[in-house]
Amino acid sequence: MAKTQTPMMPTGGKVLPKLICVLVGLVVLVIVVRHPSEAAAMFKVVGGAFVGVIEGLWTFVQRLAG
Repeated sequence: MAKTQTPMMPTGGKVLPKLICVLVGLVVLVIVVRHPSEAAAMFKVVGGAFVGVIEGLWTFVQRLAG
């Protein structure tokens, strides 16, 4: 029986996704440096929303399991 070759993931990548990530990182850095209290408040809101989503999914899985 012949071995099945698994395709390798490309290592290069396109420039646009990398550029977008760098720009988003710079924007976040500028917001944190120039407006630290507002950045902390935004992080707290986003973190709270993330925790809410995780808790909702966990409740769903628990009720689904019985």
